[in-house]
Amino acid sequence: MAAKYPNAIHEGPGHVVLFVDQGASPEQVNALVTILPGQAGGMPWEAIAATVETFEGPILRPIDIRTDGQRGHVRIAGAVEVETTPIRNALAGGREIEVRMVYPQGGILWNDGTIVTTSTMRASHESFHLEWPGKFSVLAEVCWTNAT
Repeated sequence: MAAKYPNAIHEGPGHVVLFVDQGASPEQVNALVTILPGQAGGMPWEAIAATVETFEGPILRPIDIRTDGQRGHVRIAGAVEVETTPIRNALAGGREIEVRMVYPQGGILWNDGTIVTTSTMRASHESFHLEWPGKFSVLAEVCWTNAT
């Protein structure tokens, strides 16, 4: 998913494009199309959906996602390219450092993540265009469920 907002997310109006790997089953695609716009209820998507004005997708394409420590990438041919690198400590000669952020009570999108920098970050699809290199990013494993 690629998203952009003119200001803070809670102020809307968001423009979201949903990319789904072309290897997904029809059931998986339908589940994502129901969950991400908040139609299935539950957090965080129910809250985020209220901020979205334009929702495009699903766009079925091959998706390549890989991580190796603090380095990672997401590639969707002709649409998305994201590369992450470790943060560097300017006070220690530019040495790479690992920075983690943990929400002990649970976060909105993730609970335990490694803070990194985007060396490349761009997404494009029809009227959606975003380029945001050299910014904050998080590598995190997530698990969302409506189960109580």
